[in-house]
Amino acid sequence: MGTYITDYTKYCFLCGKPSSEQHHLVYSGALRKLADDDGLFVPCCRECHNEIHNNGTAGKLSKIVGQLAFELNENAHKGDIQNAREKFRARYGRSYL
Repeated sequence: MGTYITDYTKYCFLCGKPSSEQHHLVYSGALRKLADDDGLFVPCCRECHNEIHNNGTAGKLSKIVGQLAFELNENAHKGDIQNAREKFRARYGRSYL
């Protein structure tokens, strides 16, 4: 499993309460394994984690943040945002942006 996209792993990414679990920013089936491999997860409290999965808008925003984190990491290594976006699309099967 990779590392969180934030250094603040003891606190919920959304509300700042102590975190009790992790949320995969890109999720559903096989995408969760890819998110594990790419480190696309954040610390969450139980309430916020439930809200993300039960609220369509929050779920979409989660996937957008996951894609942006992936692209930022790729761009830092290769310096080409379009290439990073295409790599995400190829790896995850779509773009959320």
